Amino acid sequence: MPNDALDAIQPLSESKARELCQYSLGFTDHNGAKESLFERVLQIGSFGDSPEIQHWLLARASDLNQTVVVSWNNDLAALVKWEVFCKYWDDFCYPSSDDVAVFPLSAEWILFYSHHEYLIFGERHISSAA
Repeated sequence: MPNDALDAIQPLSESKARELCQYSLGFTDHNGAKESLFERVLQIGSFGDSPEIQHWLLARASDLNQTVVVSWNNDLAALVKWEVFCKYWDDFCYPSSDDVAVFPLSAEWILFYSHHEYLIFGERHISSAA
């Protein structure tokens, strides 16, 4: 990842990471996204080539400049622009080890990456968006 992209990542404190991780868990159940909270849920395998996944991600949210939370666990989270996440998504998501939640501060949608190598994108019902 180039230095300008690295500089765009804003790490969060452990307490904020814990808060956001717990918040993101409210959107999931044992199958992934809680379908009752979402109008539309899309899924794609992430074992394909990076340009295909990058294109899929870019098509999910139109505001490339919006800030998103990237939450790995209770101890680790960061803020980054959606465009940076899309371009370097495979630097944020590691197969066999990471489960990652990505969402804008508006919480109008959420993206889950599973360490089993698939991505789930859910658009929230307007009445359930925070």
